[in-house]
Amino acid sequence: MENSEVQIWECRLAAAGEDGRIACDFAELIWNDQICDVQQVKLLSSPIARVREVTAWAVKDLGRDGIAMRTLLENGPNDTSDRVRLMMVSALKEASFLTILELEKHAAALAKDPNSRVQAMLAEVRAR
Repeated sequence: MENSEVQIWECRLAAAGEDGRIACDFAELIWNDQICDVQQVKLLSSPIARVREVTAWAVKDLGRDGIAMRTLLENGPNDTSDRVRLMMVSALKEASFLTILELEKHAAALAKDPNSRVQAMLAEVRAR
């Protein structure tokens, strides 16, 4: 997909707010490899929280080890959006490609997260 098209989707997501249809349509583009990893990484650093949230959800759901997933795992703990941090923990929970050391490193980055849902999911990750 051309970068100009990705920007149009970014604007659509921002304007749609909580509209799940737009989010699902966008996620389908990621799941079908129409938005490349480099574009996904850029979207994960968007100044628009909703764009980061939906991208994080799609990347997490895809569950593929790649630069977008690694970016989510590295940058997720510092995101201001609770939803992005929840997607990051969910990715940790499901990511079979991570070593124990990588898993612990990413879990430690969220150890002091103020969100109780993040902490509950983190406890599940550490218990496995």
